[in-house]
Amino acid sequence: PEMKKLHILSLLAGSALLWSAGASALLIDDFATDQALSVQNGSTNGPAGGSVAGPGILGGTRNVVADATATGPSSAFLDVVAGSGATPPGSLNISNATGVNGVVILTYDAAGAGLGGADLTDGSGIGFQVISIDLSVSVLIELTETAGAGGSTASRVASFAGPGPASFSFASFANIANVDLTSIDRVRLTFSNPATAWDGAIDFISTTISEPSAIALFGLGLLGLGAARIRRAKA
Repeated sequence: PEMKKLHILSLLAGSALLWSAGASALLIDDFATDQALSVQNGSTNGPAGGSVAGPGILGGTRNVVADATATGPSSAFLDVVAGSGATPPGSLNISNATGVNGVVILTYDAAGAGLGGADLTDGSGIGFQVISIDLSVSVLIELTETAGAGGSTASRVASFAGPGPASFSFASFANIANVDLTSIDRVRLTFSNPATAWDGAIDFISTTISEPSAIALFGLGLLGLGAARIRRAKA
């Protein structure tokens, strides 16, 4: 009977670990593709925008719009750098000069053609890894479903700091009940701090995987319990 119990524990543990290993987050942007924008302060200069195509980007294209919104010196700039020119390389850098309260918008929609029904349900939310940041920053995350699914948008506004992971569960998004997460056409993130200049670096953006990690711990716990039973049996 004892060996049978150990066998069952091993099977349960193995299943839990395999489930965890099989789960994977959907990568939205690894910021390996180079891009650089610089916009001068003052509303008369308008925002700067541009798109780049490359691997490691959901939909194959990243569109960035940067706008310097403060009324500080016109000689000041908002700079956005991604890829090999960022610090560290392969990240996204956002730098606001003194007197600049910049807004940076990242859009993933296959250069306006739409993602065609991206499935985000492998994850439980949207998250990114903050490498460094000097002030608390607000992010607006918008998930818009395909027109065929209804065209509705779910959104979440939240503040984050760092360094460390920033994660926002789908359950916390407004209007999430009316959005089909298996048929997403556009993902958009807007970073801002209207009160002051801020600088930050982000490593990647992806869906977040939380539940499988807990399952993995459960599996390891079962294995530990089995090992303890074996030691007691031998004693």
